[in-house]
Amino acid sequence: MKDIVAHRAHWIGLFLTWHEGGKAGETVETPAPGYKWNQLKPYNAMVRDMYRDLDWAEARARPDEQQQKLRDCIAAQDDAELYTQHLYPWLNDWTLGRWAEASGTSAFRSANKYIRAVLRKAGR
Repeated sequence: MKDIVAHRAHWIGLFLTWHEGGKAGETVETPAPGYKWNQLKPYNAMVRDMYRDLDWAEARARPDEQQQKLRDCIAAQDDAELYTQHLYPWLNDWTLGRWAEASGTSAFRSANKYIRAVLRKAGR
C-alpha cells in the first residue's frame, strides 16, 4: 500500500512539473524525461525503487501535500486556462483541467479500486 500511495503522489508532482514547465515556455516531456507513454511499466518500476525507503508516515503525508498543491494550482487558473485545448504543446487533446483530474482524483480513485480488490482477494 505504501508503494501505491507514494506512486499516486508522485504523479501529482509530475503534473505540477509539467504545468510549471509549460507556463515557463519550456519543452515538457511527458510522462517524464527519457520515457514515452508506452514505457510506463519501466517508469513505474523506477518510481517504486525511488520511494522504496520511504516509511509509512512519510508515504501517507505525501498525497495530502501533493493534493493541496494541486488544489492551489487549479484554484489559481481561470476557466480559459483550465478548459482550452492545446494551451501548451504537452497537453495533446486534453485540457489542463482534464490532466489535473487524471493526475489527482482519477488516479486516487483507481488506487482505491485496486486496494479494495487486493483486500477482497486476501479475504479482508
